Formats: sequence, structure tokens, C-alpha cells
Amino acid sequence: MSPTHPGAGVRPGSGPSRPFTVFGLLAAVSAVVIAAVLIAPAVHPVVRANEAHIVGDEELMLQLLSFGHETRSGEPATAWAVEIVNGTGRDIPLTIATGCRVGFPPRRTEPLHAPEKVTVSPDEAHTRPDGCTGLAAGERFFYTVRFLDGQGGRAHPPVTFIGKSPPAG
Repeated sequence: MSPTHPGAGVRPGSGPSRPFTVFGLLAAVSAVVIAAVLIAPAVHPVVRANEAHIVGDEELMLQLLSFGHETRSGEPATAWAVEIVNGTGRDIPLTIATGCRVGFPPRRTEPLHAPEKVTVSPDEAHTRPDGCTGLAAGERFFYTVRFLDGQGGRAHPPVTFIGKSPPAG
């Protein structure tokens, strides 16, 4: 073939160069993360882990308390308490399911913990222990609390807390 031939110098089966592939993959991951950051708050609230959140118009306050470190099945874990405060004048029956994702972007996801049925009395707080296995000190996490009705449907929009596990010590 002559150098002026359209296929001259191209090796059969050669694909995109490695830098182009890495750049393309990085662009795709960035687009997904940006979309998640922009779209997720419109679908359900994303709250910093050290802040409380008021759920819907029910006057329920949700917050994470008492962070600590432990080992579960030989893996590091961060434990905390989930507090729900009822600011209404009536009992509120809830079914709560929670789940955790470790890392940013998330590299490990725990399945949702078994739903727990609770009734939060007026002007009372309900506290339950929870946490995330595989979450070591200093790692980022996403912790989602889902509120279900008695039939397993959504009673309130889920709330996702995002934060960094505190240092051990």
C-alpha cells in the first residue's frame, strides 16, 4: 500500500488509544456523579450526617447521634444511633428500613436492614442503634432511612445522610 492510501499506517483491530478510553470512562463516571448530586435532592433529601432533618409536614425530626467504632465479623464498622422525634400531637406509626453505602463514589453497598415497626408518641423520641459494616474511620458514607407504610409502600420520601466517619479515638 502506498502512504497516500486511506488505510495506510492503521493496524487492523486497533481501537481507541488508552488515554482516550481512560478519559471517556472518567467523563462517564463524572457525569453520573454530577447527575446524582443534582437529581437526588429533587427526588429525596440529602442531608449532612451532623445535621437534623425535618421529614415532610409530619413534624418528624430525624438525626444521627453517638458515632463510634467497632468490629463486626472481622471488618471495621461505624455505629450510631438514629433518633426520630415526634413533634405532632398524635402517635405516628412507622416502618423504618435503612441501608448504607461506603466510599465516594460508593464502592460497597449493604442490603437494606430488615424493616422495623415503631410507634413514636407525641413529643417523644425513638432511638435505635444502627451503623455500617466496612466503614472505617475517615471514610465517606451514604446512609438512607426509608419510611414505609403498613403495606410496604412509601409513607414519606427517604432521607439520605452523607458524611465522613469520625476518627477513631
